[in-house]
Amino acid sequence: MCFPNAVTHFPQQIPFFSVYSSHLFHFLYFCWRTISISLLIFGIVQMSLFGLILFRFILVGLGRNCQDGRLPV
Repeated sequence: MCFPNAVTHFPQQIPFFSVYSSHLFHFLYFCWRTISISLLIFGIVQMSLFGLILFRFILVGLGRNCQDGRLPV
């Protein structure tokens, strides 16, 4: 008698699990998308700031070399 009970109760738990897994999947996808977008924006900002600082140092170095009358290395 346990086998028919397992068969009758088994399909009732499947929709709950599928709904729960779909909500969990959407939540994880939303978290992953938000984290990836924030990391992408952070990386772009960091690279632009690093590029500006590096560019400024290169300009300062070229300016010093040109003022000294030497060729820029």
